[in-house]
Parts: sequence; structure tokens; C-alpha cells
Amino acid sequence: MFKAHSKIGGKIFKKFLLTYTVIFCILSALILGGTGILLLYNTSKSISSKIALITDVWDNFEITRQEQIYTLFSSDELVRNLQAWYRSPSNQNKERINLCLANFQTSFSGIQYLLMEDDEGTIFHSLNGFSPEIQSVLKNSPGYKSTQENGGSYLSPVEAAENPNMPAAYSNYTDRQTIYGHTVTVCFCYDAQGLVRDIKSAGEGLDSVEIYNTYGERLYGTPGSEIKSFSGITETGTGLFHCRFTKTGISMVNGSRNTLVYTMGTITYSHLFTNFFLLFFFLLGIYFVPILFALLYIIPANDKMLEPISNLSQQVQSFSLGAEPPLICESDDEVGELSHSFYNMAININQQSRKISEKEREKAETYYKLLTTQIDPHFIYNTMNIINILARQGAYEDIIKVNTALTRVLRERLNTQNTTFEEVKHEIDALKQYQLIMDYRYHSQVIVEYDINESVSEKKIPKNILQPLLENAYYHGLATDSGEIKGNIEILIYPLEDDLVIEISDSGKGFSEERLKEIRDNLLHATLHKEKEAHIGLENIYRRISYLYGENFSMDIQSEPGYGSSVVLTFPLDFAN
Repeated sequence: MFKAHSKIGGKIFKKFLLTYTVIFCILSALILGGTGILLLYNTSKSISSKIALITDVWDNFEITRQEQIYTLFSSDELVRNLQAWYRSPSNQNKERINLCLANFQTSFSGIQYLLMEDDEGTIFHSLNGFSPEIQSVLKNSPGYKSTQENGGSYLSPVEAAENPNMPAAYSNYTDRQTIYGHTVTVCFCYDAQGLVRDIKSAGEGLDSVEIYNTYGERLYGTPGSEIKSFSGITETGTGLFHCRFTKTGISMVNGSRNTLVYTMGTITYSHLFTNFFLLFFFLLGIYFVPILFALLYIIPANDKMLEPISNLSQQVQSFSLGAEPPLICESDDEVGELSHSFYNMAININQQSRKISEKEREKAETYYKLLTTQIDPHFIYNTMNIINILARQGAYEDIIKVNTALTRVLRERLNTQNTTFEEVKHEIDALKQYQLIMDYRYHSQVIVEYDINESVSEKKIPKNILQPLLENAYYHGLATDSGEIKGNIEILIYPLEDDLVIEISDSGKGFSEERLKEIRDNLLHATLHKEKEAHIGLENIYRRISYLYGENFSMDIQSEPGYGSSVVLTFPLDFAN
């Protein structure tokens, strides 16, 4: 930077820059230090308030479960039906108890299933949502077995369901009660998705949340955030906050007086200091402002004799290939000679660039035509087989139609010497010939619908790109595992601002995410010209269009299992018109 100006100006600027940098670093250290202390203080207050909200959410959840147990066993209808059962065990009395449990389940939102087992091993359950799989999961849970053996009540951790019959997130509450001289174990299965949403909402901004009971069992936790040791977490007692600094972040623990649980929330250092780093970069930006002003005053004071060279240097840096360079300095000294030399050099570079571009264009069109002439031999074989079958059937008019369509398809495929682009309406006419052949082959089980915007019917598109896309929809979109091909295909061509869009969609079974990724990888191989990894189809189309348009086009593959697939091409509307 200083080479374009006097040495004295450069020395003055360097001295200023050193002094200014030292002062700025001292002031920045004081500002960042004070900000860091204030940030830690505000963060601790924020964590404590969020943990208090999360603790309240859990307390309400657990207290509600206890109240529901009390409400259930205070029900005169349930007690009366149990008494009737023990006096006279019968299917009718058992169904009445099941119906009573079902009515109780439906009266409270969130209860997924109710299971009750007496000391004789008789099982009652809510009729709503009955499932042997759910019943097996509940009976085999550690909390259920512990309650049966030791009594008391037990609220299980919130778990993610491995069984498809269970809710996505669920929790079990188990209790034992004595009714009519019999001990019964009752188990509530709760859909805990609402609880999880409430906890996430209350803890928004925390990187992890964990809830533990007094035995060190984790009742709820963000995946991957479980602590390695429970020792020391209960030092806070109940109703008090205890702050802990770990290797990854700042954690705070709160003990609930109501349900004797401990809630721990954590904010990582990376999250904590995000705003701190923003302040740092803001100060860093301010650092360059005085330097900019200094440059505005110091540079004009430099020797004016060097100004022409500075201007010439700026023009050389701003010159781009194809631009016409102006004559910067008309003088009789070396600067004038340098300016003229640069001008002549730029003209020669532009001429060579145009020649190279023309050769590359010709090469691209030649390669495009080569790719266009690729024909799937199975298509010809299958068409000839159709003609053979029609001949045996004596369907001479159909033979003429199929043969005419085949001739048209082959002529359009091989006739690339005269033009690389063709009008949309002409390509659609040729495409319908291919469709006619496919209708004969698959007995018109595929319905092809055309929606062509009239404004683009005379616009030109790359020749022979529609038929491979339609063929792809037949064999990869609609083909079933049994080899049968049937369904619907929709072809849309319409303008979108300055672009022309081609969409070909099918109603097939669609692709999985893995298969969709594989297809997109193949397109990447096509872009990288790895011929051996591409085949006639989407990769062929992608490579052909990329040779014509460079990066001024897009090809998007969209698919979802069970909902079909779509291929969307977008390129400049008036590129070849």
C-alpha cells in the first residue's frame, strides 16, 4: 500500500498506527472485561428464572398425577364395581370395571392407557387404546415391579418410545391401593409430549435441561446431556439455587420442595459468549474507522508526482477480461509508455479470450450433439417387439402408427446437425410420438397430461431433453417391484420471470432419502464429466444442459416416498431465441 506514496508519509502512518493500536487494545480490554462480568451476572439470573419455570412445570405434572390417583380411587363407581367383582367374578363385572377405567381415561387429557392388577393377578384395563404391547411394556417396567414388591408410588422417567404402539414420549405413574380387602396396583401411561413441549418452552435459551429425583435417577433430560456423577448435585437442598462451572458451560441446580426433584439447566460457553464475541467484532470494526480517516488525510499529502502511477495501478486492478481499458495517462515520460503498453496488452488479451471462447462454444455444442444421439437400445428392441406382436395380431393400422412414431423419434434423436435448440411445440409433438409407443407397450396404463403455457410454445429449448425425462418417469417413477408400469405423469412448461421452467412429475412410489442422495451424487459425477459413472437419463440431461448454459441453469430432483417424484429444470427464457 505504501509503495504508491512517499516514504515519509509511510513512516508517519506506521508511527500513528502503532500508538493508536496500543491505546485501543487497553481500552478494549477494559470494556470487554466489564462486559464479561455483566454477562455472567445476567446469565446466572436468566438460568435461575428458567429453571424455576421448568421446576414448576414438573411439579404441576407430578402433583396432577397424584391427584388423578386420588380421584380414581375415590370414585364410588369403581369401588362399587370392584366389590361386585370380588363377590361374583364374571366377565360382565370385569367389563364394567374396564369401562369405568376407560371413562376415567377419556375424562383426563394426556392419559394414554390405564392398567390395574390385583393381588390375585387379575388385570383390568381401559378399553380405549387397549394394546397387548402397551400392557407388556407397562408390566415389565422397573417402576411397576418395584411398586408391586415394595409398595409406594413411582413416576417413571420420560422416555422415547421404541414400541410403535406407545406415544412418541411417555411416562408411567404407578401406585398401590387397598380396596375391599384387596391390594391393587394401578399404572397410568401418560403421553408426555405436552410435558416435553412445556419444558422446552420454559427452558428456551438453555442448551440442556436435566431433572433428577433424590435417588439420582434422571426423570427428564436433553439427549446426550446426562451427568456422569450425581454426587454433589443435592448440595443445594430444596428451594435453593446452586451455580456450577464445568468444562463446557455454566450449570445451575434447583431443588423442588413439593416433589423433591432437582432441575439442572446449562448454557454452554459458546452460547454464552456469542454476544460477547459480537461486541469484540464490533470493537474490531471501530478500530479501523480512525485508520480510514487517517488514510484519507495522509494519502493526499503524498508526493503528487506518484499520482499517475497510483491511478494506473488502480486501473490494472479493476480491469476485467473483456472490458475496454481506457488510456490513463497521456505524457512523454515512462508513465505514458507504461499506460500505452497496458492498453495494447489488454486489447491482445481480449482478442485471444474471444477466440478461446468461440472454440469452447463449438466444442460444447459438438459434445452436446454427441450426448443427444445416445439412444437406449432396449427402447428400439421393445418397439420392434411391439410391431412384431401387432403383426401377428394383424393390426396393420397400429403397426403403421407405431412404425411412424418410431421413425419420428429416431429422426428427432439423430437429427442434431442443423440445430441444437428447438421450439417447445415441436418438442412436444415429438414427445407425443414416444408416448404413443409407450401406450402400445403398456396398454395405455399410463396417463400423460400436458400443461404448456401458450406464451412459451415458440420459445426454444435444448433439443431432445423432454423424451429422456419422460422415459425416466416411466421406468424409475412408475415402475413397481413386479415390473408393472401404470399411473399418471404431468408435464408442465411455463415462464417464471426471466426463466423457463420444465416440470415432469409422476404419481409413483417416490424415492427414499438415501436413493435421492444417490441420484444427486450421480448428477455431481455428470458435472465432473465422470463418464463411467453416468448413464443415459438424468445425468445425460444434466451434462448436456451444463455444456450449453454453464452455471446459468438448475436441475432439482424432488421426491417423497408414497407421493411420487418431480424433475424441475430452470434455464434462461431467451437464451436461444
